[in-house]
Amino acid sequence: ISRSLELLEVIFLCFSGSTVFLIRHFLETIVQILQLSFFCIAADYTVNEALMVSDAIYNSKWYSKYSHNNRALLLLVMQRSQKCDPFTAGGLFMIDSKTLITVNMRVESVMVSLYTDVGIETKILVNILSV
Repeated sequence: ISRSLELLEVIFLCFSGSTVFLIRHFLETIVQILQLSFFCIAADYTVNEALMVSDAIYNSKWYSKYSHNNRALLLLVMQRSQKCDPFTAGGLFMIDSKTLITVNMRVESVMVSLYTDVGIETKILVNILSV
């Protein structure tokens, strides 16, 4: 809810012509997207590596190297690593590359709508920030 209120504030600032506040909010948005991308990329990498554990065990010679008890444990590890629990943000939504792409698409659509609806000074500002 706070993000949507800030987005409404940015839209109102665009129409009022206050470019200093507009620059500040655009920079905050860019920094927050960068922070989200760090979390999403790291979570996606961790999930992919966890899924590769079962492949690594399967491709090793686990059936001839270890005793019966250890083989049973390795089978349990293989079975558990194939079922991956995703990273979530407070249980509300998953943190992965799909989330990052969705957020980027929504931010770009808002910026395009702002670009088409506001005056020339905001268009210049958006061009400067997109470079």
